[in-house]
Amino acid sequence: MEVMDGRCRMRRVFVHLAFLWFYWGDEHDERVSCLRLPAAADRIESAARAGWREGEQGELGIDLTKVFDPHRS
Repeated sequence: MEVMDGRCRMRRVFVHLAFLWFYWGDEHDERVSCLRLPAAADRIESAARAGWREGEQGELGIDLTKVFDPHRS
């Protein structure tokens, strides 16, 4: 979904189904669990009110091979 911050800048909020996150960037504070929807909505609203960080919206890139088989070198 697209969410506008207090400075009228749009950012897309995505759902990462494998990890059950809503995320809007690649930083650790730019994601929240989908498991508690009211708390997630509050966190997204709070982030939008504070304003999205400057610069391009980062994409969440996770190497799932490292998650699925951490002992393989």
